[in-house]
Amino acid sequence: MPAKPIFNRAPLMDVPFAPLPLGAIRPEGWLRAQLVLQAENLGDALPLAAALPLGYLLGDDQWIDASHKRIEKAMETQREDGCLPPMEDSDEAWCARAGLMQVLQQYYVATADKRALAHMLRYCKYAWERLKEQPLGPKAAARAGELLQPALWLYRVTEKRFLLELAHVLRAQCVDWTAFCHTTPYKKPLSWEAIREGMLDGDPYHTQVYQQTHAMNLAMGLKTPGLIAQFTGGIKHTEAFDIGYAKLMRHHGFPNGLFSGDDLLSGASPSRGTMSGAVGALMSTLESLLISLGTASHGDVLEKLAFNALPAAYTTDMRAWQRLQRPNQIDADRIAFSSDLADADLTSLHHGFPRFAASLWMASKDGGLAAMSYAPCSVRARTAGGAVRIDVQSAYPFDGSVALHVHVRQEAAFPLHLRIPGWAQGATLAVGEERFDCKPNSFVVLNRTWRPGDTVTLHLPMEVVQSEWYYRTVALSRGPLLLAHAIDAGLPWAYALLPNQACTVQYDPAQAASFGYGSPLIVEAKAVLLPGWKAKQGVAEAPPIAPEVDAAQAISLPLIPYGSTILRVCQFPMAILSD
Repeated sequence: MPAKPIFNRAPLMDVPFAPLPLGAIRPEGWLRAQLVLQAENLGDALPLAAALPLGYLLGDDQWIDASHKRIEKAMETQREDGCLPPMEDSDEAWCARAGLMQVLQQYYVATADKRALAHMLRYCKYAWERLKEQPLGPKAAARAGELLQPALWLYRVTEKRFLLELAHVLRAQCVDWTAFCHTTPYKKPLSWEAIREGMLDGDPYHTQVYQQTHAMNLAMGLKTPGLIAQFTGGIKHTEAFDIGYAKLMRHHGFPNGLFSGDDLLSGASPSRGTMSGAVGALMSTLESLLISLGTASHGDVLEKLAFNALPAAYTTDMRAWQRLQRPNQIDADRIAFSSDLADADLTSLHHGFPRFAASLWMASKDGGLAAMSYAPCSVRARTAGGAVRIDVQSAYPFDGSVALHVHVRQEAAFPLHLRIPGWAQGATLAVGEERFDCKPNSFVVLNRTWRPGDTVTLHLPMEVVQSEWYYRTVALSRGPLLLAHAIDAGLPWAYALLPNQACTVQYDPAQAASFGYGSPLIVEAKAVLLPGWKAKQGVAEAPPIAPEVDAAQAISLPLIPYGSTILRVCQFPMAILSD
């Protein structure tokens, strides 16, 4: 029997949304195929944070039972003083135990097994007492929000006052991510060699720089201000992510939604990269912020990662993954693939798809349901009007036509919150003959009495749009999908796009499949080969700025979803035409 979501508990700030229990959402279509691929090819050695939701999403009893046994083992090995495994007193152990606490939270919400609450409370008491004696080390301090999140949730469920004291201890020992977001002091690429040398010399400044500029620390840390806002309030905390992320994208950002980090912030050149583990970590941050703040634009960033950077990190069969992902990636010999599921730096990558699928819909504070994304799925939940099933019929993100079939046994009154992406200018929404206004970057709330057979039709126009990046490069996207030129080894890659052009779009929603399979979307853009744009040691050099080209030499360059590529160019020079 799933646990009931809790949205308010004084003195914490109310949260607008809450996760649905695992099993409430069943992916369909291409998303189910993607998850099946992950389950079949990565197996039960997946990290527990991925394996637990994956079993429920696929309705696989064997996967669920295996995950429950792993959780039982973790609970059984808890020490008398409350410490959960791993038992080492190290930064890495603190980080790993925070991850286990998040798994126990998901497990309780799915099963209402009160033993999980007891084990979580014992561990939080251990952490509260231990941290007063020995504060967190640098890595754990940067990632303290990973424990703060389940601790605040646990307070909402149990009302144990010491959890609020633990929250204040974690805040005091955590990197001040709110100040970082508002000031963003690191605007230039950082040298790992210089930082490392300073750390080895015991210089606290270089340790602080490393803490705040490591890609994984940043991806996790950016959720912390939104969590702190729950028990302190303050607009500086609630606005911190938006301000900090915008600055990071300005100085270190890529069109796939990531900031650079190999391993530290390294500027915005598309030949630099980001640790793949940061993809899943940043997605988890966005999912946390949607729950804490309910800001619609956070869903746009989440989708950009989920539909672009996440699938691009894997081989098509998901049997291997890249440690480092570059936007412009032209030489297979420069890609370091791994198939080691024990690699701690990549653990969070693997819960990307399962956690995203489990977050497609959430419960809302007003007794309704909220759509965060429109990938095909079926949702079963209890609302203020009783039990409901919603079938999401779509090929999203490859196509913007969505039908929500609402199944109720009898008339039932409850609200639906439908997120309208920021790029969806001209979106339309209807229930039968009734039309509703749609404002991009907002939630449309349909607070009505639903009848058996009601269908919500949503159309999200997907125009090919251009955005400008490093060295005046441009990227093309359609809806939430970034477009890229997929490169075959040994073939030309150095193209510039022509200005002021209308692209040709070919799409077939029926071909929507897991990324890399099928051809649901092909966009053709006019481009000219640039012989002067070279590679050095397998890495594309800085793109030429506004190269002059002859339009008569233009070809139709096919572009496909970035997430379906390994070798590619997605940031192109924008040419100027010669007279």
